[in-house]
Amino acid sequence: MLDTSARATVSPMSRIGIADSVQRAVCSRRGIGRAVSIGWVRGIVIGYNIAPDGAFPGDRFPLLVETEFGTGKFGLDEVTAI
Repeated sequence: MLDTSARATVSPMSRIGIADSVQRAVCSRRGIGRAVSIGWVRGIVIGYNIAPDGAFPGDRFPLLVETEFGTGKFGLDEVTAI
């Protein structure tokens, strides 16, 4: 039997933070399909990170960007719209 007593719950506040981060990304021309740059590396926004926790939570790293080096999670301050 699976013990779920220690299962972490996602706070509603983290969901609001993620939604706010995604909204800011879209409003700042960093929506899905848009060309962006991370320093000198160019990429395309392919989605949004909705993970509420972990090393790269969606409220701080909302963008999923595909580059020639692979896909990564990035913050709005790390990515520039082209």
